[in-house]
Amino acid sequence: MKKDLIFKLFAVLLLIAGLPLISFAAEAVDSNLPSSIADDQHYNRAIHIMAMLLVGFGFLMVFVRKYGRSALTATFLLVSISLPMYMLINSKGLGVNENEVRRLILAEFSAASLLIAAGAVLAG
Repeated sequence: MKKDLIFKLFAVLLLIAGLPLISFAAEAVDSNLPSSIADDQHYNRAIHIMAMLLVGFGFLMVFVRKYGRSALTATFLLVSISLPMYMLINSKGLGVNENEVRRLILAEFSAASLLIAAGAVLAG
């Protein structure tokens, strides 16, 4: 009997909690939904690339024997300088009409290539 009551109570709570979500989803449907979803996915990709730059490259550079933690500091400095520099240079060039998040992704890829070149110089 208790299991039946708990199950019914759980079902009622799910129904009560789900009703606002259903009404919100019905209101959110409009013509720009696919583009906003794509923008959100591009933003999530940009965040993941940034994590790869800082965590992945940063702690990979810690294992360079000669430099150690100073290589980690150099990685953080190179990323923090190269992203605004790319945005500044690219704002006057080809990608003026591009989406800001896509420009950020391109800036992060340029920072990754800079980090690869710096890692080759430090490890060599």
